[in-house]
Amino acid sequence: MAEDDPFVSSGTTRFHLDCRNNDDGTVTEIMDLAGTSGAPYPGTYDEHAEVRIRPGDPTFPAVDVLAVRADFTIRSSVGQVTGTKRLPAPVTNGAYPAGGCSPGDSSHYGRFLSENLDYTATIVSAGGVFTDRGIARFQHDPTRVDRDTVYSEFNETFASSLNAPEQNDSALFGPRTPGGSFSAMSANAKRASPFTLYYPATVRKLYAFVDGNGATIGSQTVRGVLYRNGPGNVPGALVAPTFQFTVPAGMSARYVPLYLAPPTKLTPGVYWIGLQSASTNGVARFAWSSKPNSRRYNVDGYADGPSDPFGTAALDDQQMSIFAAGSY
Repeated sequence: MAEDDPFVSSGTTRFHLDCRNNDDGTVTEIMDLAGTSGAPYPGTYDEHAEVRIRPGDPTFPAVDVLAVRADFTIRSSVGQVTGTKRLPAPVTNGAYPAGGCSPGDSSHYGRFLSENLDYTATIVSAGGVFTDRGIARFQHDPTRVDRDTVYSEFNETFASSLNAPEQNDSALFGPRTPGGSFSAMSANAKRASPFTLYYPATVRKLYAFVDGNGATIGSQTVRGVLYRNGPGNVPGALVAPTFQFTVPAGMSARYVPLYLAPPTKLTPGVYWIGLQSASTNGVARFAWSSKPNSRRYNVDGYADGPSDPFGTAALDDQQMSIFAAGSY
């Protein structure tokens, strides 16, 4: 299965539809449904969805869909898929009736069409547990059928596939999408960015998005570093370094796996993930995205390993494209 292969699920199903009036004046539509999913996860699915909207008026104008959360499970011959889809920002292409809702009364049933529902899902398969992202399109139109049977359809495209090398474990913390900017790595230096781990986990490796386009000849060796958050929200005590990786000049941009041995158990909290670079100057480059106060860096000789603690460091806005992988 290549990257960006579609995962498509659709069906006409009977499911429970209800709603509640919220204290802030919004309305939450509640749906429980079941249906049949498609490739690459053929099987059946169950889903519980809650859609929070701002009520319209009797003329059915477009109103904001404020939030969508849908918990789902797909039972498939190629692996069970579980996860939660979320709509991270309001959209204004929905239509709902005015005056809130009256549970048990079909008058509260509305229709909406929401696109670009970005979500993160946990995938449980025969090959292990990992995290994937997607964009869902969901349609709900009760006028298509009688009040007890509601037509629904959703189409989803995962951002990457089971075969993508960075998908071998759960992405525990750190950005999964690489930034579009690159910076060359100085000799004998280290740099790290902070990210939050929300649940106890075991880190087995780090993935850093790097290339070798800082030079046309030579190579540069790098290792991953993992630090605890220290007083003042700066990198503090060293948790562990990884095995090293040599980046040849001209290497195309990719996620490079950096293994910890042994794997490291972490409790929830903020951790700094980064890279230490060896004596050759500027061959390897790391990808980054702009975010205020998101990177600390300093001089640190490579030969004797990363310093513990991190040490006094300069600050800039280059959030590194690096994440920790393992299992919960």
